[in-house]
Amino acid sequence: MIIDRSLAPRHKSLVIAECEGEHVVCRLVRNKHNWILERADGTSTDLNFDELANPVIWGKVSYVIHEV
Repeated sequence: MIIDRSLAPRHKSLVIAECEGEHVVCRLVRNKHNWILERADGTSTDLNFDELANPVIWGKVSYVIHEV
């Protein structure tokens, strides 16, 4: 994967996020009231950007070189 930290993630973007001390690939989803990080295992994390001291989203996936 090629990760670009200069691109702003949008609805349904694949991102690298820090979750529970690990960097994981998640899909960023916007619902009616907030943003959600959806993981491949079906779990999700609600984001509240106003309360976050450190950014959770590390970068946006801009290209996948090899299919998984």
